[in-house]
Formats: sequence, C-alpha cells, structure tokens
Amino acid sequence: MKNLLFLCFSCLALCLSAQVRIDPSIERLVTGEWKKLEYLGFSISFQADGVYSASYSDMSSSWHSSGLFSIDAKGINLLEEIPGRGMSIVCQSGSLLYDKNSPDYPYSLSFTIRDFDYRVPDSAAPRRGGELISIDGVKALCTGLQAALTLADLKCRRSPSLKGELIHTEAFDVKTGALTSLPYLPKGRTLTLLARTEEKERVLEWTNYWYYVEFVEEGPPMKTRAWVFGEFVALRDKKQ
Repeated sequence: MKNLLFLCFSCLALCLSAQVRIDPSIERLVTGEWKKLEYLGFSISFQADGVYSASYSDMSSSWHSSGLFSIDAKGINLLEEIPGRGMSIVCQSGSLLYDKNSPDYPYSLSFTIRDFDYRVPDSAAPRRGGELISIDGVKALCTGLQAALTLADLKCRRSPSLKGELIHTEAFDVKTGALTSLPYLPKGRTLTLLARTEEKERVLEWTNYWYYVEFVEEGPPMKTRAWVFGEFVALRDKKQ
C-alpha cells in the first residue's frame, strides 16, 4: 500500500512539473515569433491565410519548407508544397507547449518533421523578471534575460552551492589556440542571466545571490546553463 501511495504521489508530482500542452489557434501562431535567437537551428512562421514557412540550419546541413498549415483536435499539421509533385504532409500533431518553470521562454512549438524532432520558442514572449519558478527543485526568481560579464575566472555549478558539482567549459587556450576543457568560465565572458536565488548567501567574505546563467561554449556553438556566484558577475542592466 505504501509503495502504491508513493507511486501515485510520484506520478502526481511529475504531472505537476511537466509541460502543459495548450490548444493552438491561428491567431496565436501568427502573432508568435517562433525562432531561435542564434543563427543556427529551426524557425517557422505562419500567416493568417494558412501559409507557413520553415527552415533549419546547422554546421553541416540546411533545408527549407513551405506550404499550408491547419489545426485540428490533434494539433498543428503542415502540408508542404513540393514543386512538380503537389502537396505532401510533412508533420501531423505539432504541439503548442507551456513550461511553467522555463527561465527564458515559457511558450514553444514542438514538431516532428522528416523523422526529426524540433523545438522552437516564442522569442517574442520571454519570461518576465520577478516570476517565481523551480529549477531542478530550487526556487528561483527570473531576472528577465539580463546580459552580464564575468569579472574573474568563474566556477560554474549544477546547483547554487559551494558543494554543487563543477561544470567544465570549452575555451580556446590563448597560447596554443587549442580548444581546452576548463573547470571555470574565463574572465570577460558574456553571460545571460536567467534567474537568481530568492535569498542572498554568504560565501567566504562575500554575500550575494547565486545566478542561473546561460553562455555559449567556444568552439562548436553550444549553449550551457549553470549556477554562478553573483559577486563575480557584472550586470549590464541594473534593474535586478
């Protein structure tokens, strides 16, 4: 009986923390800006007359697709126009999702196109500063996607604590030019602040917040998220 109750509560917790699927509408699709903010990745746009245009690019390939879209009880459908061959279904049951704990963009679209899964946020609707979320069980306040710089070689951790596991970062060695794995983020690197702890914490002689940040690794472009101590971060936007 105890095992059954534990399983029920575990399933309930999972459901409460999971993303929510929202019924899409033509207006919501048309007004959203469904694209990644970097030059790589998937993007898609919709027009009120039922036309869509999608594209994808990475380090080795790219493609473009356009045609008609429709919405039914199962989700968003894409019907691609192929020159000389007419129309072909490339996606069925695409989803509009809301993630209550996303620190950057809570709304996103999810598609399976040509046997690959794609996820793209609504970049026109970022998370507002001051909203309370949970990051791996840690309560945090969103900072509104502020830009910042590291003031020193900065250790990155998986949790907001000196006991948190260190995250190694990829950076080019200034002497050899080789890509190297480092146990810190070098001084002068650009960060995006996503969230911070609710309360300040004393670490050695400093008292400050822990910040949940995102940065781009050197070498192959890849975004990494981690916790860093705020004493060694310079905010460009002083609102928080």
